[in-house]
Amino acid sequence: MSCWVSDVRAVVIGSKHVIRSKVLHSMRIRDKPLNPWLIVEPNGVIQASHCDCMAGLGEVCTHVAAMLFTVMEIVRIRD
Repeated sequence: MSCWVSDVRAVVIGSKHVIRSKVLHSMRIRDKPLNPWLIVEPNGVIQASHCDCMAGLGEVCTHVAAMLFTVMEIVRIRD
């Protein structure tokens, strides 16, 4: 797994999974980690995502993607 993504946490609210993590900046490693999150249905459909980086204001960024790859790896290892 990646050393860029840490503190991955998930909670189930109703039938949706809310996942959040901390992700380091790719170019400014000493800056405070970013806080992407996403809402996922049980079948894997992503309902919403967000990050507190500049690109995250548009609801998509590499930090959310890094978190998704990490979650996919966690599920693959678990199964």
